Amino acid sequence: DVFLSYPSADRAAAVQLKDALEALGLQVWWDQERIDEAASIQRAIDEGLARSRVLVAWCSQAYGRSRACQWELTAALLAAHAESATVKRLWVVNPAQGVDHIAQLHVRDIELLNTRVEGGIEQSAEETIQRIAKAIANGIAHVKGLLGDIRQMQRPQWHGYSGLGSRRFVGRLDELWQIHNALTAGRFAIVAGQANAGAADSAMARVQGTGGMGKSLLAEEYALRFGSFWPGGVFWLRALGVSDRSGEDPQALAQRRAAGQLTQLTAWATALGLNPKGVELGQLRAALAFKLGSGKPYLWVVDDLPACTRDELETWLPPSSNGQALITSRARQHKALGKAVNLGILAQADALALLTQDRPVIGAAEQQAADEILRRLGGHALALDLARAAVASHGYGAFLLRLQRDDRQAMKLAADLADELPNGHERDIAATFISSIEALGQEGRELLTLAAALDSAPIRLSLIALCRLALLEEAFDDDDRMMEAQDWAARAMKQLTAVSLADEVKIGPEATRDGAGELAIQVHSLVARVARWQGGSASADANGWRKAAVSVLCQELSAGTDIRNHVWLTDSVAHARLLDERAHQSAPDASLCAWLSLHDDEQGRYASAQALAEKSLTTRRRILALEHPDTLASMNNLAATLQARGDLPGAKSMQKQLLDIRRRNLGPEHPDTLTSMNNLAATLQAQGDLAEARSMHGQVLDISRRILGLEHPDTLVCMGNLALTLRDQGDFAEARSMQERVFELQRRDLGTEHPDTLTSMDNLANSVRSDGDLAQARTMQEQVIEIRRRVLGPEHPDMLTSMGNLAITLRDQGDLAGARNTLEQVLDMHRRILGPEHRDTLACMNNLADILNAQDDLAGARSVMEQ
Repeated sequence: DVFLSYPSADRAAAVQLKDALEALGLQVWWDQERIDEAASIQRAIDEGLARSRVLVAWCSQAYGRSRACQWELTAALLAAHAESATVKRLWVVNPAQGVDHIAQLHVRDIELLNTRVEGGIEQSAEETIQRIAKAIANGIAHVKGLLGDIRQMQRPQWHGYSGLGSRRFVGRLDELWQIHNALTAGRFAIVAGQANAGAADSAMARVQGTGGMGKSLLAEEYALRFGSFWPGGVFWLRALGVSDRSGEDPQALAQRRAAGQLTQLTAWATALGLNPKGVELGQLRAALAFKLGSGKPYLWVVDDLPACTRDELETWLPPSSNGQALITSRARQHKALGKAVNLGILAQADALALLTQDRPVIGAAEQQAADEILRRLGGHALALDLARAAVASHGYGAFLLRLQRDDRQAMKLAADLADELPNGHERDIAATFISSIEALGQEGRELLTLAAALDSAPIRLSLIALCRLALLEEAFDDDDRMMEAQDWAARAMKQLTAVSLADEVKIGPEATRDGAGELAIQVHSLVARVARWQGGSASADANGWRKAAVSVLCQELSAGTDIRNHVWLTDSVAHARLLDERAHQSAPDASLCAWLSLHDDEQGRYASAQALAEKSLTTRRRILALEHPDTLASMNNLAATLQARGDLPGAKSMQKQLLDIRRRNLGPEHPDTLTSMNNLAATLQAQGDLAEARSMHGQVLDISRRILGLEHPDTLVCMGNLALTLRDQGDFAEARSMQERVFELQRRDLGTEHPDTLTSMDNLANSVRSDGDLAQARTMQEQVIEIRRRVLGPEHPDMLTSMGNLAITLRDQGDLAGARNTLEQVLDMHRRILGPEHRDTLACMNNLADILNAQDDLAGARSVMEQ
């Protein structure tokens, strides 16, 4: 019946009220532990509040300082606002004098149950509790249904950075409600749980402030505390507004920002079941708009947005109208858009609460020292958080002495950070940063050195452990050593988070390789900047950790040749790109660059893939020589990218050079030589040189048969390649015969649902169709579509290829209506997933125009062809 929300300081009074309510026959849920951590609070809301009819809040002076209480109160308010009936879901007991301690104006407007009685009538504490309990029991007698039935209270799905929040978040209640009011202004349809397509684009919130003021933490706390309002999910987009890299060129930062935006959206599209390969930003946003636009309201957080034009801003905003934008930025721009929430220094009471959270002030001397620390740090949230951790270990007096010391290093750092810090407080804040780093143990210092070399993206515990093993030159497959490395990583992470130099974050299951989720740390950009400034990127320790990270990331990115792995590789790719930008031009650097190239190639980002492949090849030629196997691998990758970009002459030239070298060094029958022959033959076929392609495919097949055997998987792939060339030459009978043998052997050895078997079946069906057996071709294609739809999903690229092939067969059978319907479905998915200008979309449009022409719909055919 009742969810009792109370602060730990008022436990005794809460117990009395609970007992009195239960004595009146009401069932009461309450959280006895009162732990102010996100997971614990959310569990209490899910298990208790969602299953209760009303919330009763014991709203004392301590209530506003309890994070758990504020979360519970917010969830109840959101549910009450969505209530269609006129009932009272929120009951507030006010044991304090006045209402100034109640921050939310919504709560002040509710009729309060005071523990004091007007008119001078004296009541005992027990009588007061009994009076309040009876008022609640009488008032809720006719309240029907549960709070969780009005609005869902579970935490929504997070995409991108997954916030855990921080128990060190203090105050900012006004700002939280300013954000919510800005995001929901005029959107009453959303309050009822429906999307409002006609809302103005100005319904957004912008959190503005300088570095370290807590903008990101405020946005994260809002997304967690008000998460039930956004059942469509939370999308957290990192915008890299200000560089954390000393001396970075603005153009380089802009390029890094654009690449990061595309990478993040690509990962989300993949996680949502879309195929983002080769799709540019506008097309990707269009695909996300279609996917998200018909769903529930969602929150779109853009963290650290730079100054930009209106057109540039549009690319960062939510892709559909049921999403609302919460922006954090150091730039004071876009004044006409949405509501600005200006985040300044912490209020004096909140600053004191943060500083003294872990060590209460005892005595006049400590109070005097604490007051002086507050004065010197000027309410800077991040500096106060670092100071909180320092005074918890060393005391207020000792920390103040550190600030008062004449420190040239702090002065130099203050000058370097002057543009980031409040005027007049730079030196003391810089000294706080330095003091916190100096207080670290050896493990924490080493981890901070590693973090300073990597991107600001989260750093997983497993990645830290692997880097530790690589630094020590120990094997990754030694279970005992791995456990030791993981323990080391956990201790190092704890050291950094204990002094607030990093925040602990949770990587969601969709973004980890094993799908189990994982702990990680995220280092604030100011902290990373100070660490690099203090330690020096060229030190022996920094170089050692950098080499270790390069080695580990090379291994991780090797999984990037399968686009399905790109979601969990997002943060690793961000770290790899930063390391590549600061490459020392070693052989491992070239390998990391090569893996990044293959990653981008798999996504269809061919321009970036080509630039990285050329960079890797140049480095390897200089360091390893032209004929080194790694150099040849770079040539092969570059040629493949050139072919994908349509530069067939460039690809052919490089493949011929590569084939000559491999024949000379490895011999004509080495597997790498055969791979080069296969690749060159494919380029020749694409150029239309079918006779030469057929000859080369035939040579490869003969060698594979003799060395590997007729039924080896590689031999069967060679047979399939040759069959396609034969079909292109018009030799349909021979192509069909060869494809039938390949299909039967693959079906026997790999099974009917193996991707290679299905590809062979699809190719065979096309040859059967070309041979005139339309009924058989249709049956086979429908079988392939049924399996691929079930195994791969309805929008997988291979699925769309199969549907396109079926449409041509239907056309040849004279079923023009069926062919048109199928192609229109395929075209709709191509436009939505790949965009209107993708080559596959254009090929599909061309086929559709052909069918419209066959139906005598000449106007329709002309319109499509002109498009």
